[in-house]
Amino acid sequence: MAENIKESIKNKDLLSNKRLAYIDMGLSLNSIDNLSPSHYFIDLSKRFINNEFEYEEFESLLKTYYNNQDLSNIDIQKEKECDFVTLRISKLLEDSSFFLSPLSLKNIHLFLYRDIFPFAGNYRKTPIFQKEDILSNNIIYFVSTQDISCCLKDIFENEFSFNFSTMNTDDIINHFSNFLSRVWEIHPFLKGNTISICIYFLKYFYHLGFDPNIQLIVDNSIYLKNSLIRSIYNDFPNVIYANPSFLISFLENLLYSKNNILNNDDLYLKNHFKLSVKIAKFSQ
Repeated sequence: MAENIKESIKNKDLLSNKRLAYIDMGLSLNSIDNLSPSHYFIDLSKRFINNEFEYEEFESLLKTYYNNQDLSNIDIQKEKECDFVTLRISKLLEDSSFFLSPLSLKNIHLFLYRDIFPFAGNYRKTPIFQKEDILSNNIIYFVSTQDISCCLKDIFENEFSFNFSTMNTDDIINHFSNFLSRVWEIHPFLKGNTISICIYFLKYFYHLGFDPNIQLIVDNSIYLKNSLIRSIYNDFPNVIYANPSFLISFLENLLYSKNNILNNDDLYLKNHFKLSVKIAKFSQ
């Protein structure tokens, strides 16, 4: 569907190109969770990218459309989430304002998911964990609910006072990798963590003067998600340790136009969980 949008561009001005890139990226990030847009959204996007109307009218048209849809239908619910979140990503990235704080991250989640999730903009109150394909369906656990606020406070305070002036490029990328993976490991929200955190960090990178390669995210959104998993996942009995090298490669390409090969197959842990298999067999 993104290709259909590209083919419709009449204007080649900077704003149109930015909107195309941000819409394209939003669709790619939503596809991580198997979300896809409505056909109506694609039609509106073509007009929006060609500067026929602004964000406010786009959102108003979407609201009118969904007011006339059967929102008890799961597929329509998913399309609604994809449509609104993708549009709001574009709006957020067109706005250059930024402040480094956990509150700003909460506000981004609220902006993206308001009227989508009732808990938008609020830290989760229940534990969450996920089975991950790249871990042979082993489970990844996130920070406990009682630790979310204090962990984010410590991480952001450290970043706020951090001195980049003596660091070389490698040091900077390693630092960003650590900062990003630590925030992602917290998973502060019940849903919408990866998108909210990615958009927050993109705004941070723009704020610092970088010009992130948005097309890289479009083409490698699954790799980005999986590199975040590998950057925090440990399983000492099976000799598996957190490995930030994949995320570092991604960030080098994103911020410094490196040409590291990003092969998603390299992130999969296959035949690494021998101990857990033995335990499972024994328990049977």
